[in-house]
Amino acid sequence: MGPPNTPIRTSAPPRPPAPGPHGTRRAPEYSPRRTVNPSRRRRAIAALSVVIVLLVAMVAAALVIGHTTYTRVPSVRRLPKARALAALRHAHLHVTTGARHAMAPVGTVIGETPAAQTRVSQGSTVHLTISRGPAPVQVINFVQSSVGDAERSLHRLGLKAAVNHVAAPGTSPGTVVAQTPTSGVRPRGSTVTLNVAEVPRWQTVRTFDGRSSGPVKIIGRHWRIVYRMAFHGTCTFILFCSGPSARVTNAGTGGYVAGFGLQDGTGQVQNFATGAGTYEIQVTPGGDDAGWSLQVQDLY
Repeated sequence: MGPPNTPIRTSAPPRPPAPGPHGTRRAPEYSPRRTVNPSRRRRAIAALSVVIVLLVAMVAAALVIGHTTYTRVPSVRRLPKARALAALRHAHLHVTTGARHAMAPVGTVIGETPAAQTRVSQGSTVHLTISRGPAPVQVINFVQSSVGDAERSLHRLGLKAAVNHVAAPGTSPGTVVAQTPTSGVRPRGSTVTLNVAEVPRWQTVRTFDGRSSGPVKIIGRHWRIVYRMAFHGTCTFILFCSGPSARVTNAGTGGYVAGFGLQDGTGQVQNFATGAGTYEIQVTPGGDDAGWSLQVQDLY
């Protein structure tokens, strides 16, 4: 055993580092341990990454917007559809179309949206409205109307009138007696044909020459026989001679209408007011070989 009451030795505290040559102290051989939180660091890195990504996206969008090409919508109103489409596609624009009735010719552009000269980006869409032509109209029946009233009404409807003057016995001149078409829906600008009673005039319906005779159809209220006759032979030298004579009968009933002798001369006339019907004309030669001819004229 060692001697009692022997004092226990303790380690002396470390001496501070000696000053360096310039009076500075050297750092301790071991620095204090730092406390590190890995989760917090990862969150910080992730947040920084998000910020960087957003900044990059914003820069990219700015670059894209900065390089967008703009154009102006060309004016294509009143152009045919094909030319309008070509002009818009040449300007790098897309096109949609619609149609409606208008007074412009069929297939003509009557509207565009956006309006002409509007500044838009290339690739934008322009909508065109195309004319389908005038809207159809209902045809009115003008039979028994005056031709003037019919023409004015057709003009107001946007229709054209083609007037044919026709014989219409018993109808006042200028009255519409028939039309084509009589009714129905027609495109605006179409033509309606009007048959209009003309002013009655003498019209030759049949000619007889020599010893011929036969039936004649009359449609007017009044008609006449215009004839020429000249004696030959012995009748030329005597004062009285039995010449040709004409007899007129109703071919339907056989009833007697009139009889008359053909007098020597040209442009002789016999008038009748029997109205429409079929009449038989018979010419009987006289006592001389007379030459004659006649025309049947109807007033309608």
